[in-house]
Amino acid sequence: MNTCHYECEEYVVDKTVLTVIVSTYNRSLLVCRNMKTMLRCHSDRIEFVVGDNASTDDTVERLKGIDDRRVRIVERDNNFGIFNTYLLWTYATGRYVIVVNDRDYISGRDLDELCEYLQTADYDFISLHAKEYPEGQYLGNDRYMIMIGSRHPGTLLWKREFFCRYFDADMLRIHATTEQDKADYLLGCYLCAATGTRRVYQYHKGVIHQPGNRETIRKNRAEVYGDVYISLVFAQNQLAKWEEKIKQLKLGEEGRNLLLVKYEDLLNTVTEEYYRCLCKPGFAKRNHCEYLNKRDWLKNGISFYQTAKKTRSFHGMETELRKIFARVMLRECKNHIRKYVCRKDR
Repeated sequence: MNTCHYECEEYVVDKTVLTVIVSTYNRSLLVCRNMKTMLRCHSDRIEFVVGDNASTDDTVERLKGIDDRRVRIVERDNNFGIFNTYLLWTYATGRYVIVVNDRDYISGRDLDELCEYLQTADYDFISLHAKEYPEGQYLGNDRYMIMIGSRHPGTLLWKREFFCRYFDADMLRIHATTEQDKADYLLGCYLCAATGTRRVYQYHKGVIHQPGNRETIRKNRAEVYGDVYISLVFAQNQLAKWEEKIKQLKLGEEGRNLLLVKYEDLLNTVTEEYYRCLCKPGFAKRNHCEYLNKRDWLKNGISFYQTAKKTRSFHGMETELRKIFARVMLRECKNHIRKYVCRKDR
């Protein structure tokens, strides 16, 4: 793998409650600025594992200039793309682990609060995506919705012991250096972890801070996923891949419930998130989706509902599919009516 590992000495790792993982590529100024912001936290029970993904700029040199024993730096000679984030887990020592995008940060105060809270927490994962669910512990399909909804870096805290049960370190290293389908392997690990969750907690607030100019920061998400993640085509492909993998892993009724939750999440994506994202200046250009029309959200929702009805795993679940479709579309129609009324009142 051609990995060179650099770390500050004399840092005691056995008391670490939180590991913050940051994977970066050619964003030397941005990642160093965000690291300095997060390092304002006072806790000595936190560590930062920063993985440079074979940058061609001065990222590594700048990172090594950060004088803080809580920071560990992992250098790569090869670019592993999004897989680099999972490889960095093998360096984590904290009881809980959170992944943060190199363009984002968590304030020092919030990190100190998290470290204090995590000293007594005991959950498979903790969501920091404070959107629809109030603070508390969740079971049943709610735990799936919380997990799937917390997909943005910085919104999910995994218990390291639980994560490593499903994402084996040796297998991650093997897949990193082969031509095998990495996305398919990671999806299998994720689905097994999801159906294996028992204790899930919704934290009382979100902590991730994204830059106000993030739509000007170029990225290659379309190249990673094949299609832009808010598109109807992407949602249809995702549902098919999830169904196939759940059958392959023989996840049974739990897998079927998980797929139903994924259907609702994707329906939200191609309607509410689709419209909201395309209304943002610069979003379409940044995500390589200038061909999408924000007015197609209604057509997307109907088409995706039709796709779900034809999905074999949903045979006999027409009532559940229809209820989810009605709930999501009614909510989005209300949002559009509210926006229209607000514009008329101005």
